[in-house]
This record gives sequence, C-alpha cells and structure tokens, in this order.
Amino acid sequence: MRDTLRALGLLISTSARVAPGRSLLVLLEVLGSVAEILTALWIGIIVDGVIRRQPDRIWFGLVAMVITIASGWTLSLTGAEARMTLSEKLGFAFDRRVARLNASIPSIEHLERADYLDQLEILRSTRGLIGTGLASLLWSVNVIAMAVASISVAASIDPRLLLITLSAIPAIIGTRLRNRWKARAEEESALPGRRSRQLAGVALRPSTGSELRAFGVRATLGRWLIADLDRWRRPTLWATRRGAITTAVEEIIFLAVLVAVLLWLILQLGSGTAAPAIAVAVVAARQIQWTVFGLVGQFGSMADILRNVRRMIWLDDHAATVGHDFAGRRPTPDRLRHGITLDDVGFTYHGADRPSLDGIEVHLPAGSVVAVVGENGAGKSTLVKLLAGLYRPSTGRILVDGVDLAELDVDDWRRHLTAAFQDHLRLELTAQQAVGFGDPERIDDRDATGRALRLAAAEGLRKALPDGLDTQLGAQWHGGVDLSGGQWQRLALARAMVRESPLLRVFDEPTAALDAQTEHELFERYIEQAREGVDRGAITLLVTHRFATVRDADLVLVLDRGRLIEQGTHDALIRRGGHYAELYRLQSRGYH
Repeated sequence: MRDTLRALGLLISTSARVAPGRSLLVLLEVLGSVAEILTALWIGIIVDGVIRRQPDRIWFGLVAMVITIASGWTLSLTGAEARMTLSEKLGFAFDRRVARLNASIPSIEHLERADYLDQLEILRSTRGLIGTGLASLLWSVNVIAMAVASISVAASIDPRLLLITLSAIPAIIGTRLRNRWKARAEEESALPGRRSRQLAGVALRPSTGSELRAFGVRATLGRWLIADLDRWRRPTLWATRRGAITTAVEEIIFLAVLVAVLLWLILQLGSGTAAPAIAVAVVAARQIQWTVFGLVGQFGSMADILRNVRRMIWLDDHAATVGHDFAGRRPTPDRLRHGITLDDVGFTYHGADRPSLDGIEVHLPAGSVVAVVGENGAGKSTLVKLLAGLYRPSTGRILVDGVDLAELDVDDWRRHLTAAFQDHLRLELTAQQAVGFGDPERIDDRDATGRALRLAAAEGLRKALPDGLDTQLGAQWHGGVDLSGGQWQRLALARAMVRESPLLRVFDEPTAALDAQTEHELFERYIEQAREGVDRGAITLLVTHRFATVRDADLVLVLDRGRLIEQGTHDALIRRGGHYAELYRLQSRGYH
C-alpha cells in the first residue's frame, strides 16, 4: 500500500510540474462523461411523459437531454485534447527521469547487474503506458462517477436493475488474475527482450559486418534473433490468451444476469409497476455494463501503470542507495603529498562466487609511476575502477593522503584524474570533440587537443583526416570517415592527455591492439609525461599484460587471481626470481 501511495504521489506531482494547466483541463473530460450518463434519466422522463400524456415532462426531458449531450461533448473534447497532450509530456518527463537517474549513478556496477537491466528493459518497453498515468487516474475517477450516476439512474427506474452490478464480482477476480499474469509476462520477457535488441544491434553495426560475413554466421544470428523474439513474445501471448478467456467468461456471466433481470421485469409488465422501466431498461442495463466493466478494466489499467511507476521508484531508491555510498563531500587536494594507500582492499562483483580482489595492501607513493601486471583475469581492471571511484571496495579502504576516498566528493576526484581504457569509446563525433571529450571544460579547445595528439603520437592522424579536427568520424554519417582500430585507440589515448595536471593518470591496457614495440614507445612517452607531474605528486598507473614494457616504472605490482603476490622495482623482482621473473622470461623468449 505504501508503494502504491508513493507511485500515485509521483504520478500526480510530476504531472502538476510538467503541465499544470493540462492536468486541470483533463478534469473536464470527467465532467463531460458524467453529464452524458444523465441521458438515460432524461429518456426515462420522456417515455414516462409519453405514457402519462404529459407534454411538459416530454419537453423538459428533450431540452435537458439536448443540453446534456451538447455540454458533455464539449467538455469531453476539451478534456480529451488536454489528456493527449499531457500523456505526451508526462511520457517525455519519465523518459528524461530514467535517463537522468542512470547518468547520475556514480558507480557502474548497476550496468553489470542483470536484475537492474531487466527492470530498465521493462521501463523502456512500457514508457508509453506511464505517460497516460494522470489521465488514466482521472479517468478512473471519471468511471467511478459514471458508475455511481448509472447505478443511481438505474435505481430510480427500477431497483431490480441494480442486480446487474453483481456481474462485477467475477470481473474483479478476472482483473486481478490478468494483472498478475501481465506482471509475470513482463518479468519473463525482459531478458529475451534485451538479448534480441543486442543481437539486432550486432547484425546492423558496420563494425561487426565483416566478421559475420567472413564466418558465414548471418543465418545463425538470424535464427538466434528469431528465437529470442519468440521467447520475448511468448509470455505476453500466454497472458493475453488467458486474459481473453477470463474476459469471455465475465461477458457470459453478465449476459446471464442481464437476461434474468430483464425477464423478471417483463413478467411483471402487466402489473403496471414496470411500464416506464421496460422502455429504458435495456439502455440503463447497457450503461451499467459499460460503467461496471469499465470501472474494473480501468482499475486493471491503473494497476499496470502503477506497477511501472513503482519500478521507477525502485530505480529512484537504487540511485539514492548508491548515491549514499558516494556521498563524500570533502574536496580533492590540489597535490598529493604522501600518495594513495590500499588498506586490505577487496571487491566482489554482484552475484559472483569469489572476490575479484582480495586483501590488497599496497602504498602508491606520490609522484611515482606504478605498473600493474598480471595475466588476464588477475584483477587489474577492477583495481583501476576502484581507484577511479567507479566502484566502492567491498572490504577495506582506499586512502588518498590518509583520507578515505569514500569521504571525497566523487565528481571532484574524477576531475583530478584521467584514464584510457582497453574497451575505449568510439565517439562518432568530430575529431575535435572525440578528443576534447577528455575534459568537458575544454572540449572545443583546439590547442589542448593539438597538445594531446602530440603526446599520444597521433599528430599524423590529424593530418590524414580530410577536414582535420572538423572531420566527422564514423562511416554511417554523411561525409563521415571510418577509422582503423589502431586509429580509434590513438584517439582514446589522446583523450586521456587533454586534462592538464591530473593527480592520477591511468592507462588500462589502452595499447593492447598495438604491437609490443609501439606499446613500449608509448609507455616511455607516458613515463616522461609523468615525470613532469612529480611536483604535484601525480601518480601514473600503467596496466599491461606485457611485462617488457614496464621496466622503467618506480613500482611494479604483480596480481594473480585477485591477490597481490609481488611488488617492487623491475630489477628487484627479477633478482627475486619469483612469478614476475618467470613470466618476464617466458614473454621475452616469445618476442625473440
């Protein structure tokens, strides 16, 4: 009940905020529909006047009916226009809310959680339904008012017509069942819906076209896509078929009750007590059917809407919970005096059986160049994401000059770091924007972009582009130019060089697609750049699985299966003859 009240509150407050005038005008549709219900009453008065030969009653009923119909249509049309406009604005408002909440979550853990992504998929597929929220709520009030009016009119004609309302009991039961089936279908359809969208994206992306055709798997991909679409559609069809059966049963029950009541009235026609009622009984009965079944159906629609608004609230609550974990407000220092310390740090991904990092104890001295090495799956990227504030440690603390990273303002901390990742963005913007993205405040600064390209050894790329930095990237755009994998990677490296004076610069295998010699040369360039930031205490973190590229690092960290098994300088680790020395020798033989 509490969640339902929260959902109603969110629906009403959002509507009042995005379209206050339209929200009020929608009420006119309610008034118009209630007015039209009175038509049955006026028909009864007209018929009664004919039977009793009372012209005044006849004229009164006719005039009242014309006024009622005209005013009802006018109010309904005005309210309907407002309802459609409000639905569109409310739908956009909730779309923006979902996008804003997703962007506002400081962690990236939610993007790797299937339960979160399933809820997001349901919200995406039902966003049009939420847009009708306030209009549907007001229409529920409308239907309630119409039901009361219809029942009152029927009671004034003949109380026995009220027996027709008993047919609402199976309709109420059927609506509850249909809502339960719909909710189940939405949950079961979410995963195959996400998979089918992913497969469709793979089939349509130019970057995957060559591989799909080279391996001849387009037909296989098509079969998978059709199978996932079938799995996505099947729960909905199952719920729809069951719903149709229950609706048919409800209609049969209503018809049986209606026939029974009308027969009762007809059998008493000779007594004279039912003479006016018989003339309008069918009209009144039809009004009762429409309003009673409309009321039950409207409650079912509101249940669908509120269920999705509750999902929105779940998203709100999730964002608030994560935000609480990233609620630090202390400013980031302008320079590091001591460095960064990992104090018994561990991290376990959501749903994982074992930690990706466990018991990491290490100090990264201010002004140092630190290399992190290890085989695939050792936990290198997880360590980087913890240092970047993309995750919070499951255990232990990360201390920045003795202050827990959790106490620092996460946005301010990220303004003091820069990073290049192996799974880098391919920003199909202009070349200037694709590089300038590394510092939003300098996204259009051509001098900063030129400097970054030089540091990333990517000046030749700018010269190769037909319109220089103004070249549109991406072959799918008009006049766009596609880049090779290595060129995209160099742009990502340049992007990491735009921000000046960072306290932490991270390179998480950004050169993995390049040959070992080129990677070594770039790493030497990074180290030279790092030495320029020594006076600020800036730390440069080089992550790689190629051991030969990190000989000049001040500190080498060796990770294996989530644990820090060795640390020291390259020479010290070689002399120790441990895991690092063994892998270094193996890789060295591989390059000779």
